[in-house]
Amino acid sequence: MSQAWIIAWLGLCAWQDWKRRQVSNWLTLLPLLLALGMRLSGRAEGASPLLVLILAGVLVTWLGRWIGGADAKVLAALALLDTRLALWSWLGATAWYGLLLAYSRFIAKDRNRIRLPGMLGFLIGAGAHWLWL
Repeated sequence: MSQAWIIAWLGLCAWQDWKRRQVSNWLTLLPLLLALGMRLSGRAEGASPLLVLILAGVLVTWLGRWIGGADAKVLAALALLDTRLALWSWLGATAWYGLLLAYSRFIAKDRNRIRLPGMLGFLIGAGAHWLWL
């Protein structure tokens, strides 16, 4: 699948997540099913053992309520498409969250829990992956 389409899709997800703090199922469930179809047909990239580890990580973080349902579906779809892309996206979200946490704790002196749109982090990570290629 073309990286530009993935970036555009993540851009839509990030925009909706930023505006509503929720991403519609039509933006997450359909791409997840398409990614599963591509994986089953052999059109996706990445090693199967790594895919299993990523999907297990997504499940654990979703069940632990560290990520939301839309985040889990998007990460699973990215992992099914390309395991490296999922790892980059997860790293992007982690870096995004870390920056916001550091800002709120040390610069803004706000000790409240941060609620951030995780899709923006996925978009940052996927964009970094694209630039890295």
